[in-house]
Amino acid sequence: MEAALFGQRGESTEAPETAAAHPDAAQAQAQRLLDFGQRHSWPEMRLAPWAKLPSGEFNWRRFAQYLASPSKVPLVEAGRQKMMRLAQSALEAWERKQACS
Repeated sequence: MEAALFGQRGESTEAPETAAAHPDAAQAQAQRLLDFGQRHSWPEMRLAPWAKLPSGEFNWRRFAQYLASPSKVPLVEAGRQKMMRLAQSALEAWERKQACS
Protein backbone atom coordinates (compact mmCIF):
# COMPACT_ATOMS: atom_id res chain seq x y z
CA MET A 1 0.00 0.00 0.00
CA GLU A 2 2.80 2.44 0.82
CA ALA A 3 4.33 1.88 -2.59
CA ALA A 4 1.06 2.83 -4.29
CA LEU A 5 0.49 5.78 -1.98
CA PHE A 6 3.85 7.34 -2.76
CA GLY A 7 4.08 6.34 -6.42
CA GLN A 8 6.84 3.74 -6.15
CA ARG A 9 6.88 1.56 -9.24
CA GLY A 10 9.24 -1.15 -8.05
CA GLU A 11 11.13 -1.13 -11.32
CA SER A 12 14.58 -0.91 -9.74
CA THR A 13 16.57 -4.09 -9.17
CA GLU A 14 19.55 -2.35 -7.55
CA ALA A 15 21.20 -3.94 -4.58
CA PRO A 16 20.41 -2.31 -1.23
CA GLU A 17 22.94 0.27 -0.15
CA THR A 18 24.56 1.08 3.14
CA ALA A 19 21.58 2.62 4.94
CA ALA A 20 20.19 -0.90 5.38
CA ALA A 21 23.34 -1.78 7.25
CA HIS A 22 23.21 1.58 9.08
CA PRO A 23 19.69 2.17 10.40
CA ASP A 24 20.93 5.37 12.07
CA ALA A 25 21.50 6.90 8.61
CA ALA A 26 17.94 6.04 7.58
CA GLN A 27 16.63 7.43 10.87
CA ALA A 28 18.59 10.66 10.38
CA GLN A 29 17.24 11.06 6.84
CA ALA A 30 13.68 10.50 8.07
CA GLN A 31 14.16 13.07 10.83
CA ARG A 32 15.58 15.58 8.33
CA LEU A 33 12.48 15.06 6.19
CA LEU A 34 10.16 15.61 9.17
CA ASP A 35 12.03 18.73 10.27
CA PHE A 36 11.78 20.15 6.77
CA GLY A 37 8.08 19.29 6.49
CA GLN A 38 7.29 20.95 9.79
CA ARG A 39 9.25 24.11 8.88
CA HIS A 40 7.33 24.39 5.61
CA SER A 41 3.85 23.41 6.90
CA TRP A 42 3.86 19.90 5.39
CA PRO A 43 3.69 20.86 1.68
CA GLU A 44 3.13 18.57 -1.26
CA MET A 45 6.54 17.63 -2.64
CA ARG A 46 7.31 16.13 -6.03
CA LEU A 47 9.92 13.42 -5.61
CA ALA A 48 10.04 12.39 -9.27
CA PRO A 49 7.81 12.83 -12.34
CA TRP A 50 5.94 9.70 -11.24
CA ALA A 51 6.05 10.16 -7.45
CA LYS A 52 4.94 12.83 -5.03
CA LEU A 53 4.67 13.15 -1.29
CA PRO A 54 1.14 14.39 -0.56
CA SER A 55 0.71 17.41 1.69
CA GLY A 56 -0.20 16.99 5.33
CA GLU A 57 1.58 15.93 8.49
CA PHE A 58 0.10 12.41 8.47
CA ASN A 59 1.49 11.68 4.98
CA TRP A 60 4.92 13.10 5.82
CA ARG A 61 5.16 11.09 9.04
CA ARG A 62 4.07 7.90 7.30
CA PHE A 63 6.61 8.40 4.52
CA ALA A 64 9.36 9.14 7.07
CA GLN A 65 8.46 5.94 8.91
CA TYR A 66 8.75 4.02 5.63
CA LEU A 67 12.18 5.55 4.96
CA ALA A 68 13.38 4.73 8.48
CA SER A 69 12.34 1.06 8.30
CA PRO A 70 14.92 -1.06 6.44
CA SER A 71 13.69 -4.32 4.95
CA LYS A 72 15.43 -7.69 4.74
CA VAL A 73 13.76 -8.29 1.36
CA PRO A 74 16.27 -7.06 -1.26
CA LEU A 75 13.72 -5.75 -3.79
CA VAL A 76 11.74 -3.90 -1.11
CA GLU A 77 14.94 -2.46 0.35
CA ALA A 78 16.12 -1.34 -3.10
CA GLY A 79 12.81 0.50 -3.56
CA ARG A 80 13.11 2.13 -0.14
CA GLN A 81 16.66 3.21 -0.94
CA LYS A 82 15.48 4.70 -4.22
CA MET A 83 12.74 6.65 -2.45
CA MET A 84 15.27 7.83 0.13
CA ARG A 85 17.53 9.19 -2.63
CA LEU A 86 14.57 10.87 -4.32
CA ALA A 87 13.48 12.47 -1.03
CA GLN A 88 17.01 13.72 -0.36
CA SER A 89 17.26 15.21 -3.85
CA ALA A 90 13.85 16.85 -3.51
CA LEU A 91 14.81 18.42 -0.16
CA GLU A 92 18.06 19.75 -1.59
CA ALA A 93 16.30 21.16 -4.67
CA TRP A 94 13.67 22.87 -2.51
CA GLU A 95 16.37 24.39 -0.29
CA ARG A 96 18.35 25.64 -3.31
CA LYS A 97 15.18 27.17 -4.72
CA GLN A 98 14.50 28.94 -1.40
CA ALA A 99 18.08 30.22 -1.23
CA CYS A 100 17.75 31.79 -4.70
CA SER A 101 14.47 33.52 -3.83
